[in-house]
Amino acid sequence: MAQLKFSGIQPVEFNGQDCTPKLDTGKRLRLARLKFDEANMDETDRVLASCFPDDEEYVAQFLRSKMTPADKHILQAYLLNGEKAIAMLDRTSDVMAEKALDKMTKELDKQLAKDEEEPHNA
Repeated sequence: MAQLKFSGIQPVEFNGQDCTPKLDTGKRLRLARLKFDEANMDETDRVLASCFPDDEEYVAQFLRSKMTPADKHILQAYLLNGEKAIAMLDRTSDVMAEKALDKMTKELDKQLAKDEEEPHNA
């Protein structure tokens, strides 16, 4: 993940530089409608950067050069819902990782059992 640190609702630290978001209703609506596919990434970066009017160009450059679409999605969630959104995303990510690990373990166990049942060719 990019070097991004959240310090309360304000400011957001981008690679060591504190940037204070300033949101109005219009910005919140644009944030809520963002799409994180490749075709819309320029618009996504522009909307996210516009939430930091005092540091907009710095944030825009950071978004383009350092952040993945997943990082940008986390920033969007934070700007819309604060620390609670980050905690919820972390919990969701943990649950998804645990389920994926369980599935992989079960598939590996099945494959090992199948390999043990098959006669070995010498």
